[in-house]
Amino acid sequence: MKDNWLIREARKADYLKDYAVLENPAQKEILDDLLMEFWNGFKNKLESYEYASLPSGNIEIMTEESYILTRYFEFMLFFDEGAFFRGTLSCSKESWMIQSVNFIPLSIENDPKVIFEILGNSRFVGNPPNLRIDKEHPEEYYQINFDHGYGASWGLKNKKKALQEVLKVIDTSVQMYELTNERVITTANLGEFISTAYEVYEAY
Repeated sequence: MKDNWLIREARKADYLKDYAVLENPAQKEILDDLLMEFWNGFKNKLESYEYASLPSGNIEIMTEESYILTRYFEFMLFFDEGAFFRGTLSCSKESWMIQSVNFIPLSIENDPKVIFEILGNSRFVGNPPNLRIDKEHPEEYYQINFDHGYGASWGLKNKKKALQEVLKVIDTSVQMYELTNERVITTANLGEFISTAYEVYEAY
């Protein structure tokens, strides 16, 4: 009788529970090897910056809830008080995706008109940044979050091109943070910040 992974994995499930997730071990291994290949391709880039990064060792690969087996891992860059970039790279047998979130902390000294211009800028229409206010920390009174992502089929963009796009997203995200490392955006550098932020969107 031909080996059936579905039956084999089902036998391992705990019948006392109301929920079970079955994964093809062979396909899972292929995806995990692929993600490790990506990680080895850009972990040195993360470590080359003056910022702390995670993971510092091996990546933790997890399963995404999806109609097709999709595996992913997360990575982050930090300034002294917290994270300013989080990336998530996921792969299935059909496609890959890079999702990223940029956290931009700004002090209470910023002109609210500048903040509103960033939030309402026409370049970000369709996927505008969002704002969080922390009244207890004047140096990080405002936090603007940019959330974006892009993926492609393996036929459209191969592993080499996908890795190049991940590297570009990381580079541009660091540039955007460094434009605000004094926690202030003035009218003088507002245009440069918006252009750099938009490059993160264009990177996809």
